[in-house]
Amino acid sequence: MPRKRVRSNPPWSWQFLDYIWDDLLIVGGPKMMPILSNPRRNPVVHDYGEGYWGVAMPCVDRKWTLKLTTDRSEAHFVALLHGLGLASQVQGLVRTTDAFNTERKVPRNSVNVPVYLYWREAVEFMGDEAWAYMKAHAPEHRFVHARNVIIDALNRARIDGATLDDAAAGIAKLTGAKLTRVAGAELRALSDDGILVTDVNLNNWGILPRAPDQLTMVDPGLVRYSEAAKALSRQHPPRSLREAAQTLARA
Repeated sequence: MPRKRVRSNPPWSWQFLDYIWDDLLIVGGPKMMPILSNPRRNPVVHDYGEGYWGVAMPCVDRKWTLKLTTDRSEAHFVALLHGLGLASQVQGLVRTTDAFNTERKVPRNSVNVPVYLYWREAVEFMGDEAWAYMKAHAPEHRFVHARNVIIDALNRARIDGATLDDAAAGIAKLTGAKLTRVAGAELRALSDDGILVTDVNLNNWGILPRAPDQLTMVDPGLVRYSEAAKALSRQHPPRSLREAAQTLARA
């Protein structure tokens, strides 16, 4: 069993939590809060480290993880699945709560970008650790096949100039391997409706306690939409965290 690595988040995430902490507590409740690593320096918290688009943090209820993301498309995708009633039903994609717009920004590449958040079910292993787990527990040919179809899907979906049809053909490749078949079928069904999750790179797959024998898509980012799907997404945008907290505080 591979040992989980410990990484540190950049200071921006700790400082950012200071701004939203009270609203986060109202909306999520005590069990959905990040775990404090030093109560005297609230809210410096335990974390899983920083990815390119955001930060993931374990919650007091270990069944959940808090995700801060600067990928607008990821947040809108999570909100759309929630609005359509699919967020708690998917099998090959990570299950989530609704997504929230913090209405605050952080600097990224000399540009201030908005930050969104949502809670997702906790992942046992992620990225390299997930692949190490699969290499140890799955037949070698299935492990190799899954890596190959993911790389192929990513190349087809993310290549410069790829059309929506090109990206959809890449996503469909994921149905060809046993370890990614469940996620691939769901992503393909979404792509048939004009919703394409293109960031299917190897680091965005994980092992969940509910599905230890398959790879689950954990960070569904860089989502592209057909015009019809864009219109549908606009009907289910991420909610305002502040407004959600104010509504609950008045109830």
